[in-house]
Amino acid sequence: MGNHPPEKDAAGTFTRQGFTVMVKPAGPDCNLTCSYCFYRTKRRLFKDPHPRMGRRVVERFIKSYLELHPGPDVPFAWQGGEPLLAGLPFFEQVVRLARRHTPAGKRACQAVQTNATLIDRDFARFFAQNAFLVGVSLDGPAACHDAYRRRAGQPTHAEVMAGLTRLREHGVAYNILCAVHAANQEHPEDVYRFLRDAAGATFIQFIPIVADGAGSLCSASVTPAAFGSFLSRVWDVWRREDVGRVYVGHFDAALAAHLGQSGAICAMARDCGRALVLEHDGSLYACDHFVDETNYLGSLARQSLSELLASPVLAAFGAVKAATLPALCRQCPDLFACGGGCPKDRLQVAPPGALTAPYLCQGFKGFFRHAGPELAAMADVIRRQPAFRRVTDESAARRNAP
Repeated sequence: MGNHPPEKDAAGTFTRQGFTVMVKPAGPDCNLTCSYCFYRTKRRLFKDPHPRMGRRVVERFIKSYLELHPGPDVPFAWQGGEPLLAGLPFFEQVVRLARRHTPAGKRACQAVQTNATLIDRDFARFFAQNAFLVGVSLDGPAACHDAYRRRAGQPTHAEVMAGLTRLREHGVAYNILCAVHAANQEHPEDVYRFLRDAAGATFIQFIPIVADGAGSLCSASVTPAAFGSFLSRVWDVWRREDVGRVYVGHFDAALAAHLGQSGAICAMARDCGRALVLEHDGSLYACDHFVDETNYLGSLARQSLSELLASPVLAAFGAVKAATLPALCRQCPDLFACGGGCPKDRLQVAPPGALTAPYLCQGFKGFFRHAGPELAAMADVIRRQPAFRRVTDESAARRNAP
């Protein structure tokens, strides 16, 4: 279950160990103007201000992704910008093409990440009929959400909640992606309970706002101490009220680390390079946060996906996170759990030339000090279960398969 870069047998090892591709059908185009959005800076890479993915690229991707992904469940992730700007006919085409190209023994699992303001009854009905998992970006109660998630200066919270209501009315599975930033960092209990109760979330992923997309600290950034406190205070509520009922991404990833496994949050993994990004024009990049010339792998319009996965650029990108860890990280007892954090958060905020820890280091340390003993106890209980031993043995066999 490791998170390793491609090895010498290139795409073979890479695909055997698993990977995901986040697809941008409308590129960086979005109907909101969220002030902390890092992806809007990517507009400079593309000439068309309102790009859309064409049929040739989407079919080529769907067919090759289904063939190369180890499965049996093959996760499709449609993101943005705002992916729903591609229109309902685009997603209807996605479903048709996936049905046509899915090999025996595999299943295409569709997911879309959206700001939810464009979810009308037609979209909601379509998502329900085709078993889409919908991720909704929602930063808590209105005051927290509307501080930064706006359209031309106007609040959007009511529109998001209306879209969420349509999903619930149609029985669509959804989860919540919540940014943690300067406007909500001091209100963790209110944010968590709002997402759990008013939004009805059973899975929540918190995303700390740090970099602005240009390598500098975002004006809306959460502070390291506040992020650690935020996670710790949410942990206390979750531990008392919601264990086994609500799932929180950072808690799941930390528990996985205590079990010697890789969690679902790439920022807490040892290496990078297993969550790639496909832009609307077929350009493939090594990571959502590193869509730039340096980490460009090539074009799916001209090369096969297997060729792109074998790119030495991807191998180098995957290895650089661990290779460039500061010494203080290498010596840290929490490294097994935090993974050194996301490379985008290694900002130069100290005097020039100073060797600094990743920006969120003290926040993670605070959370691990707070929750570490209980995480270890939970892991010990799970480790003693026969089902855990069986799954671990099966995973090791798959990992070591030729």
